[in-house]
Amino acid sequence: MEDNVVGGNGRPWGPLSWESRLRIATEIADAVAYLHNFASMPIVHRDIKPQNIVLDGQDVARLCVSHFAFQFL
Repeated sequence: MEDNVVGGNGRPWGPLSWESRLRIATEIADAVAYLHNFASMPIVHRDIKPQNIVLDGQDVARLCVSHFAFQFL
């Protein structure tokens, strides 16, 4: 994710626009809200950082969840 924000990672069009950055932040906030409020067992991620956010082919943000990075409430 960090490379995408500053324009690395081979992105031919350069860094992400502020509009894209805000959309990605909203998508991650929605994912965290789901984990906290709507999962069958509430989950706290505990390790949200650019390295744990990936973009799919359409630049939709995905939050990586490994079994070491979250805690059940």
